[in-house]
Amino acid sequence: MADYTPIALKLAPGIVAADSAYAMKGRYVDGNNVRFYRGFPERIGGWSRLVQDKLDGPARGAHVWSDLTGQKYMAWGTANKLWLLKDTTLYDITPLGMPAGNVDAMPNTLVAGGWGTGGWGTGGWGGANEVLRSTVPPRQWILGNWGQDLVAAYRGGPLYMWTVAGGPGTRAAQIGGQAPAVVSDFFVSETNRYLVALGATGGGIAGGGDPMTVAWCDRENITVWTPTVTNTAGDKRLEIGTEIITSIDSRSGQLILTDAAAYIMRFIGPPYIWSITKAAEGHDPPVGQNAVISRDGIAYWIGYNAMTMFDGTIKQMDCDVRNVLYDNLDKVQAAKVYGGHIKRFGELVWLYPDLRDGTKENSRYIAFNQDGWSLGTMARTSWIDENLLTNNPVATAPDGTIYQHEIQGVDADGAALPWLLETGEIELGDGGQFMRTRKLIPDYQRIRGSHTVTILDRRYPQEGADVRTPVTMTPGLGRLSVRSRDRSIRMRWESNTLDNDFRMGVYRATVRGDGARG
Repeated sequence: MADYTPIALKLAPGIVAADSAYAMKGRYVDGNNVRFYRGFPERIGGWSRLVQDKLDGPARGAHVWSDLTGQKYMAWGTANKLWLLKDTTLYDITPLGMPAGNVDAMPNTLVAGGWGTGGWGTGGWGGANEVLRSTVPPRQWILGNWGQDLVAAYRGGPLYMWTVAGGPGTRAAQIGGQAPAVVSDFFVSETNRYLVALGATGGGIAGGGDPMTVAWCDRENITVWTPTVTNTAGDKRLEIGTEIITSIDSRSGQLILTDAAAYIMRFIGPPYIWSITKAAEGHDPPVGQNAVISRDGIAYWIGYNAMTMFDGTIKQMDCDVRNVLYDNLDKVQAAKVYGGHIKRFGELVWLYPDLRDGTKENSRYIAFNQDGWSLGTMARTSWIDENLLTNNPVATAPDGTIYQHEIQGVDADGAALPWLLETGEIELGDGGQFMRTRKLIPDYQRIRGSHTVTILDRRYPQEGADVRTPVTMTPGLGRLSVRSRDRSIRMRWESNTLDNDFRMGVYRATVRGDGARG
């Protein structure tokens, strides 16, 4: 009789949740709060409260900056408040008289043909003939700094400013002069000292402006917006689309995304100041203004039908968790999607509202890096990467709690951080004969606490799996007894206990052939 031989169960990194478990053999097919980094899986870092004070609700905009003395600040916008964090104290800097906003999107009736019937939007969400559109979106904020002072606006509202000179005891106030009365988005060109408003309407905007107007103030003068021969203010109306959704920095210039086209805006100096050229049209636009992330000059976003990117041209991303995302995304609340970046792992993260949780709030995430896709459960409504204030990303929960993330050796603010990882079928031989498995030999770079390892074995892909009794994996355990006879196995690792962490290497199984009949 042949001896048992160890074989390496080497799996490609990343979650692939697209096909059957056998079609995805040799891959991971499900996960929760596990990332892949440098080829191997590990639990994500934990989180703890940044400060004890809380916001008044879910934040839909966040910013961090410092003043001329090096004092650091963070700011967040919620449906009804504008908040400032200085040191460890939260201050309410909401402009006096600011109207209340909506926490949730308000659904309208079904609209035939989806998001526009010509071009990309035919067929609506995932091929359906109709989709839900929201007439009143949740309040979303755009935050930036003009020198050392905070500039803020909610989508569909005016530009506000909070000044360092006034101090945290003062409120932000609407920028006066000729500043637009309504904006959809804005960005600050710090190098050239211009504030550029998108969807600029009212104020001193030539012709009154509208949701497709791009306008900029006079250089270094945030209150002057009406163009004259003695200033450099100006504006331009984009032609393709009905509204500007958002903008983000890219290697080609400032990428402006409307609901039907993409434009590149570049500073060119006098006499025209800015050039705006069409980069693409007919693509899948982002579901919301915070759904776009830029990394290394490339923009990525969750579109209505596909993950999309812009690297000079617009193209669809290969997304191995697309079905999980689009089958479960709460489309009515999709404007809440919030993208973030975790630089240390080269990772892009999108927080999104998932119908399976029924909260109308961002409750799960998908993430992507060079090792592939991952996913998990995490209720967060805004995200800032490691920054001037902390060495860790900062995110906010729907109840307004502010957390710092990716802390090694920490769970979920004193609670267990649940995680799970599951494989597709792992063929133990060439698939033509049965294999007897005697034991598994674990391999970890690090392991803290305990987790369970469950074997699911089967003779044929369509047969039900024989679920073996889970084995508890602890530091120092050198082998796991299995004793099975099958063509392939699946493995599941999971934990929901405190003080738990891992980074896995390559498991091995000791097997021998046992004939083709069974």
